[in-house]
Amino acid sequence: MAKLGRKPKTTAAQREEIASRYGEGESCTALAKEFGIVAGSVLGYAHQRGIYRERVVCNTDPIVLKFARRVRSVLWRQDGRDKKTYNAWASIVRELTDPDGIAMNRNIAIVKAAKEFPCVHKLFKEFNVADYDNDPKSHPEIEHFGGADPDMTDPSGGNKVRSDNKKQSYRENLAWAMASAGEFMRTGETPAACPNDSAWYLYIQACKSPKDFCQRVAQVESKGSEENAGEVASARRSISELDAMLEELEEEDQYGKGANLEAEDQ
Repeated sequence: MAKLGRKPKTTAAQREEIASRYGEGESCTALAKEFGIVAGSVLGYAHQRGIYRERVVCNTDPIVLKFARRVRSVLWRQDGRDKKTYNAWASIVRELTDPDGIAMNRNIAIVKAAKEFPCVHKLFKEFNVADYDNDPKSHPEIEHFGGADPDMTDPSGGNKVRSDNKKQSYRENLAWAMASAGEFMRTGETPAACPNDSAWYLYIQACKSPKDFCQRVAQVESKGSEENAGEVASARRSISELDAMLEELEEEDQYGKGANLEAEDQ
């Protein structure tokens, strides 16, 4: 006979993530709210995995905490279920901050550990964590913050990308842009060439603000379907046409007409 009981609110992978993030310095309250559980469950998941935290510890700098979240996001997507790359980084952080070992400041430990993983090196250009880099010459290949947009890494990699001037439909350009943006976010590698300027434009937008870009694309698709009665699938859009549609949607949002987007957020 099957064992009865309440279905867990979290998956095994989520419980591992909660425990690791607690160990990195995130608060019980914030984690509990994000995953829809109580703070006691957060502590339970962490303690079951041997993760404990002193009540009086060095507070993590908000900038370093944001940096750590981005590092975790990149490393989390590197592997399958075992998350060996992410776990290796988290293990280094715990080792460096172990009070019975090196007992390093948590801010310094997070930055130092991240330097060992090339796939997150681009984040050093995005976040100003230089104050917590106790060995700035250890990895000369890392480009540090300064002069770059602090809200994003450069999706062009600072290089000129060749355009093949290939004629493609809007959907083909969108598919290429989404796939390339996904690879950039996962590996930090930029494409050597693009099909055409419209595809490159979409790629840049997807890298800058993925969530907003997806919402805008959905709105453009919906708007195009209404206006073209299903012909949007084969339509080719230029950069100016797409930009105009996005600007129009932006104006609608400003005057309270973006009901669809608000409904999605709620």
